[in-house]
Amino acid sequence: MKKVALDALKVLSRKDFRGKYDRFELAQAIQWLFVSRDVLFKEKEVDNIADFQSLNMIIDGIMIDEPLSMTVTIATIFKSEKFDIDSKTSALDYINYFMLEKSNLL
Repeated sequence: MKKVALDALKVLSRKDFRGKYDRFELAQAIQWLFVSRDVLFKEKEVDNIADFQSLNMIIDGIMIDEPLSMTVTIATIFKSEKFDIDSKTSALDYINYFMLEKSNLL
């Protein structure tokens, strides 16, 4: 799960990701990121707590340091016609939570 999250972050951290990656790939990346976080949280094993906290710190960093990139990513998910509706709803629930949680910092 950690590797999946890191792969997703590689896509999201690209400065030119808006032009280089299609909407579906961006939506997949953000979905993987938040699903990875959710799995680590639900497992609640001692080995995973550090990974979960690290992933939260990375997400926090993206939200604070690159709000524009995250906004573009979120918009991409909304606009994606290929993305599965159920998955999109799930990912957007997480995104909305983090956006609200971090709104005072942005």
